[in-house]
Amino acid sequence: MSSLGLDFSKIKKITDFNNLSGGGIVYKNDYNNPKTKGYKKSTTRQVVSPAMRSIVVNCIKDKVDDYDVVVSRLESAGLDSVKESYWDMALRAFSYIDIDSENDVTNWINSPKDIKTYMETI
Repeated sequence: MSSLGLDFSKIKKITDFNNLSGGGIVYKNDYNNPKTKGYKKSTTRQVVSPAMRSIVVNCIKDKVDDYDVVVSRLESAGLDSVKESYWDMALRAFSYIDIDSENDVTNWINSPKDIKTYMETI
């Protein structure tokens, strides 16, 4: 599969065409390989509990787009913060799975899979 050209497989998941990043057209090479944001490599793996994932899902449902808001919600619930890269990964995962499906949400909270798994199910 070529990484260039329009990615028509994503169009069925996009509902708000006015809020697309990049001017309204999602290209495969930009969507699947975002190079706009770099993260510091961590030597330790962050443990994210189901309670933390539940708050992350609520932030996605509430259409929160600010990472600092996510961190403040986690801290106000007495939980550790998640890395910004984790927040971006969660947003990306829910671009593939249905946020309105209770089954999808519950499965992701209890046992999230690698992002490539969700990409292959479309």
